[in-house]
Amino acid sequence: NAELVEALSDALRRAAAEEAARVLVIRGSGRAFSAGGDLKEEAALESERGGPLDAAGWREALAADVGYMLELFDHPKPVIAQVHGYCLAGGCDLMMMCDLAVASEDAFFGEPEIRFGSGVVTMVMPWLIGARKAKELLFTGEDRIPADAALEMGLVNRVVPRDELD
Repeated sequence: NAELVEALSDALRRAAAEEAARVLVIRGSGRAFSAGGDLKEEAALESERGGPLDAAGWREALAADVGYMLELFDHPKPVIAQVHGYCLAGGCDLMMMCDLAVASEDAFFGEPEIRFGSGVVTMVMPWLIGARKAKELLFTGEDRIPADAALEMGLVNRVVPRDELD
């Protein structure tokens, strides 16, 4: 949700300024790394606005989202995604913007938002796994890519047993 995104942004700024911080590890708490954006929050905002965004509104919203993702990509210190469980939609984008990604064997990846009339926030996937495979995943909204397949296609750097993820 917006509160978590803002908290992550603040933590990234503080870590950049903290001399003792040498590397950042981003991980989820609970059952998963991230299932993506809070769709209920988005629906409530749409209701408050009186309907869906127009083209200018979408451009502004996407520019803000990309800006948050670039904070990871451009961070002055290495950022590692520590992934367990589901890593979907905006959560998958977040993971891809990190410098390295280590996943547990129980992780699943995907970009299902295309099936719901939305699109991915960043287009970094083709750089990581190649255009043809990225198009396949993005056009189909595939959201059940197991960790071993994610490793094979270059979406993550390593896959480890869940109890060795730390």
